[in-house]
Amino acid sequence: MALKGDFAELITQYTTNEVTDNDSDSNHSSEVAVRHRASTTEIPANNQETNDKSKLVETETMGTGSVKFEIYKKYAMAMSMFWTISMLIGFCGQNGFNTGSSFWLTNWTEDPDGTAKSGYYLGIYAVIGLLQTLFVWYSWYSIVVGSLRASRNLHHKLLSNIIHAPMHFFDTTPMGRVINRFSKDIDILDTIMQMTIRLESVSRSPIYSHFSETLNGVSTIRAYGVSKRFIDISDQRVDTNQMCFYPNAIANVWLSVRLEFLANIVIFFAALLSVLEKGSLNGSQIGLSISYALNITESEAKWYSENPPKEEWPQEGRVEFVEYGTRYREGLDLVLKGVDVSVRKGEKVGIVGRTGAGKSSLTLALFRLIESAFGKIVIDDIDISSIGLQELRSKLTIIPQDPELRSKLTIIPQDPVLFAGTIRSNLDPFDKYSDERVWKAIQQSHLYDFVNSTDAGIHYKVSEGGENLSVGQRQLMCLARALLRNTNILILDEATAAVDLETDALIQTTIRTEFTRCTILTIAHRLNTIMDSDRVLVLDYGRVAEFESPQALLQNERSIFHSLAKDAGLA
Repeated sequence: MALKGDFAELITQYTTNEVTDNDSDSNHSSEVAVRHRASTTEIPANNQETNDKSKLVETETMGTGSVKFEIYKKYAMAMSMFWTISMLIGFCGQNGFNTGSSFWLTNWTEDPDGTAKSGYYLGIYAVIGLLQTLFVWYSWYSIVVGSLRASRNLHHKLLSNIIHAPMHFFDTTPMGRVINRFSKDIDILDTIMQMTIRLESVSRSPIYSHFSETLNGVSTIRAYGVSKRFIDISDQRVDTNQMCFYPNAIANVWLSVRLEFLANIVIFFAALLSVLEKGSLNGSQIGLSISYALNITESEAKWYSENPPKEEWPQEGRVEFVEYGTRYREGLDLVLKGVDVSVRKGEKVGIVGRTGAGKSSLTLALFRLIESAFGKIVIDDIDISSIGLQELRSKLTIIPQDPELRSKLTIIPQDPVLFAGTIRSNLDPFDKYSDERVWKAIQQSHLYDFVNSTDAGIHYKVSEGGENLSVGQRQLMCLARALLRNTNILILDEATAAVDLETDALIQTTIRTEFTRCTILTIAHRLNTIMDSDRVLVLDYGRVAEFESPQALLQNERSIFHSLAKDAGLA
């Protein structure tokens, strides 16, 4: 494109008109808003509560007041009681021997035979100095080891909680806030725990959020020439963050002046009393007192499975929803309402419904990414709410619409994302399978020709997000990952919604030939992929509307499935 060419002129004219329209709309909206506020001065309080509940991103909270004892207790437990007690003993011994050495010097100077007993006094003073040195070393060693242990334990606990957090946590928590916890807050634990950690920490999260958003949209920002505006926003948020340090610095100056003033008063009275009580105090004790005066200036418990399932569970793959209902988080409407369905061993079930019917919510419920509001899900006679999340997710294989790698889950998403590494590390991140098994999965997923054509084979480098692979190849990679897991329950969540017909055919062929013994739940985007299913589950607004064989539903012209098939040209 030529500089100031036709396209540039079109963009300039369009954006100018858009800004003008937006300005006029904004003025009109402001007038309407003022009139609205004037006419609705008495709004019920529950409206505000409803708005607060409906907000997606939760406001970051900040502790106020003095630091609770529970915080110190948790930090001490993270250090371990051994190192906490060791640190206290070290400091007590260090200061005790420091004071003892001063008093020993006082006694030495007051002894009229001090010169004759210099060896005795010097020997004791050397022992006191040596013990003081040992306690100084021990106290600081305890601090270093204990603080690093606390930092490591708290970091591991933070990471574990993030990994096992429910799905709605990531919907309501900005990524910048999570990065903030893992970066600066851990750095504070490693170095110092400042008084300003509360205000400074809360004001730092918007910096990371803005940086992350800018990084993701940098090409668009540069295309529209608004880099300066984003830089100004970043500078403003950095200034806001630094404002937390300014009051702290001013307060330190204010406090230091007054502490020095108070120290001078103490020194004055110590000197005055030494003069008034010169008969009862000797010179050494007076000097010691003045020298010292100069120095004045909650979690939720871990979940344990009471009855862990057998290693081979689930053996059959029977899935039952018993009057099951769930919502994404508290305060929101139910997305599944009284679902009562039983899937037999080895049965192939297609799940269909219009947008918002609750199809994907059914998958999230199976993996307990959302917890039940009522009812239960039973797999091979075991209620999945009674077993650990890692145990549950390691036994199921999912090929979902949206990607996520948790525990041993295997994914073929509609918009697949791989991790930076190699083909092998993406297929087998925990090195549990042999190269022969990996190659077999690659061959079964129709990726053999591509992988074999590369010089590195299964060690071929995959860029971040799998950007050097096509969407179809990425989905076939996820299919190979599913083949490696070889579980008895397979869930497909609109896995082929965004691929071409050729890749769709390859995936469907592999599923029909390689997963014959599995119980398969298929959330369908293309109805032709489930026409050979044993039964079809039709959801409507979170409820079970129909559950019959596809042939029976097609024959019923009043069924929802018949209308969906008719819209797709299959009936």
